[in-house]
Amino acid sequence: MSSALDWLDIIDRETHSDLSSPLSSLAHSSALKVFPSRRASDAAPSEAGLNLPHISLIRYAGLDQEAQNGWSTGERYLLNHFLQSVARSMSMAEDKYNPFIRLIVPLAFESTGVRNALVALSATHLSKIYPDFEKDHLLHRNLALEDLKWRLESPESVISNLTTTLLLCLSEVCECHSKRWLLYLYGARALLPQVVRGAPGALEDFLIDLYNYICCVSSVTSPDVPHVWGKRFGLYRSNATHALFGCEPGLYMCLARINRFLHQRSRLKTRESLDALQCKVLAMEAKLQNWESLRDIESEEKAAACTLRWAMILRLREVKWPSLETASSQIQEPVSNINLALSLIRPGSQAESHLLFPMFMAGVGSISKASRLFIEYRIHVAEKTNGFGSVNAVHRLLDILWRSENNGGEAGAWQDIVAGEMPGLVLF
Repeated sequence: MSSALDWLDIIDRETHSDLSSPLSSLAHSSALKVFPSRRASDAAPSEAGLNLPHISLIRYAGLDQEAQNGWSTGERYLLNHFLQSVARSMSMAEDKYNPFIRLIVPLAFESTGVRNALVALSATHLSKIYPDFEKDHLLHRNLALEDLKWRLESPESVISNLTTTLLLCLSEVCECHSKRWLLYLYGARALLPQVVRGAPGALEDFLIDLYNYICCVSSVTSPDVPHVWGKRFGLYRSNATHALFGCEPGLYMCLARINRFLHQRSRLKTRESLDALQCKVLAMEAKLQNWESLRDIESEEKAAACTLRWAMILRLREVKWPSLETASSQIQEPVSNINLALSLIRPGSQAESHLLFPMFMAGVGSISKASRLFIEYRIHVAEKTNGFGSVNAVHRLLDILWRSENNGGEAGAWQDIVAGEMPGLVLF
């Protein structure tokens, strides 16, 4: 397990100079002030006789209120924020089917590492509105790492170790300041063989799905992502819509391949190898164009899958025609189709949680005021409903691109901006 410990040591040595959150409108909120009257400490178990927050959505997590005895007031609040906001922002499934609520939260009451990692993720999410919570993120992240180091070589703890690692990965994705998320993702990859050797269950299947989902979406902005695990996507599905992959899990397998095509293109030198890549691109585009189950869009979940399909076609055309003009119909047709499908999805819908990549691709290809305003408005809404730092980063990135284009720059330079100014960006 020494290789697994290596990535933990690298993370442990990271400095925190890049962790200062931009001040938001609620940075100095009066709600942050401490009441002068008797109250429970944020850092200690609650005192008898005080009214403390109840666990939200308790019936879906399969817990009772007494389960939270021993949690501090601050931890209770952060758990509730995870249940009410963070878990919902990551899932396309309704609450009773949401695996972050049904599977991950109960494990936080069994594992100290999972508990601290979950609270750290919740604090990171809140710090985008209330920067004060950054200290809670750092505190609980460090506690989770210490627990992980202690338990990493225990085969009995592999599920909780993997869960802790993936939650810490998501915390860094939400923070969006560095590529530490990639170290956690490789750490999760190192733990997966131990999970697969055991008898798989609902939690194990979901953790594999979560790892694969992060690999797929992060490969859009990073060439260094590990390969997905296995060939079957959507292992954990408790209803018709997968919490992560939506109603069309197969599209995400295609997304991972498309991103590999793009990263391969820069390394190919011979005409034969480039021609072979073009053949793969043409075959993939034909497959996406003829995706039978998306012929009719009768739900918001189908509309979300449709936006993803056209965003992937735009990515393919970046491989097929690297110098294609943005005004070309080969770009504008997919942009229009993304906008049309997006218009079928209500702002704040559960389907909105997985629209960042399609909205970004449509924004990159938008040349009209109407299209840009439409995309920017939906991203602005997602900044409030999703809350991950990556949404704000995409908003800033599109603003940079549009300003550059307005001044005669090139639209295709977004990869250079991400690599130079936003290395931590994951379109999650």
